[in-house]
Amino acid sequence: MTCFCFKKGCGVFLNWLQLICYLTFLILLLYRIKILPAVSYLETERRIPKEKVVVKKRVPKEKVLKNIVIVIKEGSKPEVYTEEHEKMLGDHEEAWELMVDGYDDEKNRMYDEYAGKSCHQCRQKTIGHRTKCCKCTSVQGQLCGDCLFTRYGENVLEANANPFWVCPVCRDICNCNRCRRVKGWEPTGDLYKKTLYLGYKSVAHYLIHTRGPHGKQEDRDNETAGSPTDKEGEQLDEKDGDNMGEDEIKFEVGT
Repeated sequence: MTCFCFKKGCGVFLNWLQLICYLTFLILLLYRIKILPAVSYLETERRIPKEKVVVKKRVPKEKVLKNIVIVIKEGSKPEVYTEEHEKMLGDHEEAWELMVDGYDDEKNRMYDEYAGKSCHQCRQKTIGHRTKCCKCTSVQGQLCGDCLFTRYGENVLEANANPFWVCPVCRDICNCNRCRRVKGWEPTGDLYKKTLYLGYKSVAHYLIHTRGPHGKQEDRDNETAGSPTDKEGEQLDEKDGDNMGEDEIKFEVGT
């Protein structure tokens, strides 16, 4: 009887001891959870040393170009300009936004046989602003806004606001295919983005400043004589336009 009571007492004691240990474990666990900081799974809060963080900056597409090669075929006559041609170069106060005037929402040119007007430079009869020359008052004085800006560095709205504005043909600085061939020079092709990268306002500024009395030989060194099989020249001969391949240009010039 005594042995039975002893065993029963030991069992109760062990049960109470086990319960106390369990409660102690729960208390310690709750205390640990309370003092630990909250865990975040956001990648932005990962503790990375600042010296090991590498930030890659995206280089603008137009600045990736390094080796600018301008291909202009050699004509039957030398292309030379004078100081008078330099004085005839135009300028603009505000940059002209390309691919807006005369384009639809999908950046396609809007052709109209009746309401459209021809451009002396690209030979395209589209809707949009056209210049008007006070000297010749003819179709040769009509240029669209994009051609006037990319080929001569002028704003069509500013030109139309000037009653004494003279067209590039009358200023003897026209660089369209037809006028260049009449002078014995070959078409230039799509030079706008390349000349812009070299620091010139337009194609006309590049041609006259590099071939004039104060020509920059360092920029002429980027040129190479084109062969009769150049794709650029063949494309221009078929389309008979100078600005046909420059429709993808989407940035403005302020210099």
